[in-house]
Amino acid sequence: MNAIKHPIKRSFVFFLVPDFTMVAFATALDPLRLANRMLGYPAYKWRLASVDGRPVRASNGVECAVDTSLEEERRKMAGPERPSMVVVCSGINVESYHNRSVFAWLREEYNRGVAVGGLCTGAYVLASAGLLSNKRCAIHWENLPGFSEAFPKLIGDTSRGHARGEPARLQDVHMFQSSGQQRCRHASCFARARLRFEQCD
Repeated sequence: MNAIKHPIKRSFVFFLVPDFTMVAFATALDPLRLANRMLGYPAYKWRLASVDGRPVRASNGVECAVDTSLEEERRKMAGPERPSMVVVCSGINVESYHNRSVFAWLREEYNRGVAVGGLCTGAYVLASAGLLSNKRCAIHWENLPGFSEAFPKLIGDTSRGHARGEPARLQDVHMFQSSGQQRCRHASCFARARLRFEQCD
C-alpha cells in the first residue's frame, strides 16, 4: 500500500520576549493546532524559544516553558530544523528590550530566507534589528508615540485595518506584523499572513 504523500510541512519558532502578551501568542498558535486537527496530519509544527532556554514570564504573570535557546536556534539554522517562519512575541515594556544577539539572529534568519514577523509590539523588536527599513508596520496604539520617536523614518500604523489586528501591508513577502489590538480577530490575521507566506513560497 502506497504511503499518503502530504504537502510540504511548515515549522514555526515563537521567540518569547519578557512581558509578552499571552493572548496574542495564544491566538497565533492555536490556529496551527486547529489546522493540523482539521487536516488530519501535522502540517504545522512549532517550538518556543527564549534567549537562554529558560521559561519566560508573560505580562499576565504566567511563566511559559520553552523548547530551545538562542544558541540552539543558531545551530538549527543551517540544518534541516531551520524554521519556515520566526515570530517575535512581545508586549509591554518592549521599549527597554535591547539584545544585540537576538537582533543579529533575526537578521541571520531573514537573510537565509526565513519569514520573520511580530505579534502585538513585535514591530519594536524587528525595527531594533534593522528589519523594517522602508516598510510600513503595525504597532499597538499605546506604543505608537514612543515607536515614532525611536524610529522616525519608519511608518508605524494603528489606522483602520492595522488597529483591528490586520497584518501590516509590508512590501516584503518574508515579513509580517500584527498589532493585535482586537484579539478576537487576531487568529484570522495570523492565518491570513501565514497563507500569503505559503502562496509566495
